[in-house]
Amino acid sequence: MKAVIKLVIGIIIALIGIALYTGFVNSLVPGLTIRWWYNFLLVASGVVPLLLIIGGAFVIWLEIDEIKTSRQFSKTTSAPKPQPQQAKPAATTTQLIQPKVEEKK
Repeated sequence: MKAVIKLVIGIIIALIGIALYTGFVNSLVPGLTIRWWYNFLLVASGVVPLLLIIGGAFVIWLEIDEIKTSRQFSKTTSAPKPQPQQAKPAATTTQLIQPKVEEKK
């Protein structure tokens, strides 16, 4: 769809929502009485506690994971550091000495 068509559809949907919210539709259609605010509060009172439970569980899960990660990190940082290697002694007679061979050009 082109952007202009989407914009027009969005405006129409927004105007319908405003008309329903303000009660303008009630004056157009006789006998139609919809209590939008009451219905909104009814749905919100059922959804908000559920969202709080899900959000709290998500935070608990994240923090437990962070605690596990920090424990693993502290174990790796508290491990003894490797000591630098001592200098090797000079060549001994038991080592083989290989002659230098020059390549022919």
